[in-house]
Amino acid sequence: MLIRMQDFKNSDNIEIIKKWTERSIKVEQELDAKLELVSKPDKKILDFLAKNHAPSPGKARLSAEDFRQKLKQAENGLLLMLYEKGEPIGFYLSRHENGLREETYSCDGLAVAEQYKNKGLGAVLLRTGLRFAQELSFKRVVLFCEPVMEDFYKKFGFHKYKGSGKEIAMCAYL
Repeated sequence: MLIRMQDFKNSDNIEIIKKWTERSIKVEQELDAKLELVSKPDKKILDFLAKNHAPSPGKARLSAEDFRQKLKQAENGLLLMLYEKGEPIGFYLSRHENGLREETYSCDGLAVAEQYKNKGLGAVLLRTGLRFAQELSFKRVVLFCEPVMEDFYKKFGFHKYKGSGKEIAMCAYL
């Protein structure tokens, strides 16, 4: 599949994004997909986030309204949506979170719809999100995930720094 990163909507960081949206990323199959930066998510996007976001173990699933509020409060937030034929099929959500060090960016979610998993799309979203954080001069990205995802994130330079059992914390230095 060939994914062209283009057609980004309004963003305070549009010039940064333009630097690396010209290139294409090849993965395993043909798929007519579009990666888009979303600054004002509509109901369709918020519903997709609520349905596909994996909550932290022991925590309740977030609703569409929860996501709307979270995005509204995000500082230097990034919501990347991946679409096929106009329908959302994946997302990457990150932001600078109050309480984190100035140079630390938080990955709040990465998901691909079930029928699109294992096609390299999560990797495309994560790589793009990490590039964005680096362009904004953040020095590290942190995330929480289930232990089953540890090997996936290690491929992108993340290492486990705390946690065991149902949830671990991981960090990548940019």
